[in-house]
Amino acid sequence: MSRFRVGYGIFSAGSLTREGQLLDYYYRDAQASRSALEMSRVKFVGIDHSKFEADAMMPFADISEVDGIFSNASPDAETIDAIKAGGAELYLP
Repeated sequence: MSRFRVGYGIFSAGSLTREGQLLDYYYRDAQASRSALEMSRVKFVGIDHSKFEADAMMPFADISEVDGIFSNASPDAETIDAIKAGGAELYLP
């Protein structure tokens, strides 16, 4: 996969922590997301509100490595601060 380049990478995540870490539930999924993230020029993550501080355990990216987070509801203030500090945009309906 490392030889490919894509314009837009759209990812899901099992969790977004208050520290701005993106996690998944399974090692294989986290590794696939990491590989795809590295070959994407623009990176978006789509997560619903239940993924803020969920119990996923496999990190695959820091918020500073993505361009935007799309969610159905706003996270808590700490998570919003981490998103802003990482330079990503938060998109809400």
